[in-house]
Amino acid sequence: MSSFYFASCGFFLLLMMLILAMDCSHASSARHVLDSREEVRLPAPKGNLTISVKESFLNKAMLLLLPWLNVFLRGLKLPPHEQGNLYIDEVNFTEIGVGSVFVAMESPNRLNVSLYDLKVAIPETLFSVWVGLFWCNGILRFSVKILSIKVSLMVLLQPNGKVGLKNLGVDILWLKLFVEHSFTGGFCSEMEKVIEALFGDLDKIIEMMAMKKVPEMIGSMLEEKSDAFFNSLPFHVVDGPNVSEKRLEIAMNSDSRSEKSEEVSSLLLPVISSPWMPSNLDSPPWRRNLEIFFTETAFNEILLYLNRSFHLNQTVAFPSKYNSSLIKEMFPELYKLCPNCSFAALFSPTVPPRAIFRPYREVIFDILNGFVGLGMVSPAGQHVPVLETLVNYTGGFSDLRVTLLHSIYFRLTEANVTLKVLKTNVGPIDEKALNEKIRFLLKWVFLPMFNVNFKGIPLPSQIAFPFLDVSPQGIVAAFDLSIL
Repeated sequence: MSSFYFASCGFFLLLMMLILAMDCSHASSARHVLDSREEVRLPAPKGNLTISVKESFLNKAMLLLLPWLNVFLRGLKLPPHEQGNLYIDEVNFTEIGVGSVFVAMESPNRLNVSLYDLKVAIPETLFSVWVGLFWCNGILRFSVKILSIKVSLMVLLQPNGKVGLKNLGVDILWLKLFVEHSFTGGFCSEMEKVIEALFGDLDKIIEMMAMKKVPEMIGSMLEEKSDAFFNSLPFHVVDGPNVSEKRLEIAMNSDSRSEKSEEVSSLLLPVISSPWMPSNLDSPPWRRNLEIFFTETAFNEILLYLNRSFHLNQTVAFPSKYNSSLIKEMFPELYKLCPNCSFAALFSPTVPPRAIFRPYREVIFDILNGFVGLGMVSPAGQHVPVLETLVNYTGGFSDLRVTLLHSIYFRLTEANVTLKVLKTNVGPIDEKALNEKIRFLLKWVFLPMFNVNFKGIPLPSQIAFPFLDVSPQGIVAAFDLSIL
């Protein structure tokens, strides 16, 4: 009886496994059908930092970036210009509103960027005219409406190995360009007709000059700004840039090739992946519209670049309700230094942080002498330190992946922390006891609590088919944009 029972159970389990396997097969097939693209494997990276961008991704991204683009263009300035006897001062744009942007890729290595439905506002601009013996100064007033601006660019390799852009032409379709001038000096105002007899209609001359010179200025500014940006990056091209009909691909290496980071000491436990958090390694490896690969070396070069440009320095202001009045009873002397002041935390790496890529989808950060401070800030802006420390920290993320719920999931590794007090206004501090308490709380309270309760960081709804692979060889991140 018992043998028949176990045999029946075994047969039932085998049957259920077969049904489940068939269901998974059908589900996999259905998943392939839902996306009509031909499955092409992600290409092997050719450099420490490899980027591949599809034309459709850029156009969808532009829809999301339009507000930021309009804010950026609002401060655009055209440099002063002199032509013959006419001098026009710097032209400022108080508003350049772009309605839409379209990017087209052409082979070989050509980008066409078109801006449509532009709203332009230009404040009064100074100008001068040389009339033979003296200058006549005045003010220009512009009324401008532009239907479109089309910029044709060649993506190329600069002699120094950096990416560059060459202006192939800027075409502006003007709906309206009206210029009106007035002289500020009484004598020149009275000489208006004499000046027009000598030079012609100044307004028309300036209009024609603007139609000719503004596209040239825009092209020159694009080349100058783009070259300055690419030259500031700590990478040089090793393959490409290659622009085809639909995709731009480029592979780069670090300017200063550093050796693989030495292993740092940290108390790490092996990570067992949860079956309820499946890895994206099983997802179809088709091409995405944006693909980025970077090695450990490239990632650390990016951290070095961010540190040198002070982008890693952060000041976090506490909400106004958390002010120094909260410590009045506990630390009365400290409160007297800055009554009813707001708190602010400061973070600044004195040494560039370093990352190490490990198995189990693990990224470890090694931070040496990182400055961490807490201060009080008075309404007048005076800063009063509460506690200033240097921190050595080794720890990071493990099991870093994208889940089927489209969330970034990870676990925090065990951390090794050492803290040194530089300055304090809260009284004597026992560094040894403080470090022991911090390590105890991290190991037995905060890290376990986070790992148990953390369910992942949801990705924006616009991100479709996300792919993330973390290994000692590098990190691959890829996704499509879905704009409804």
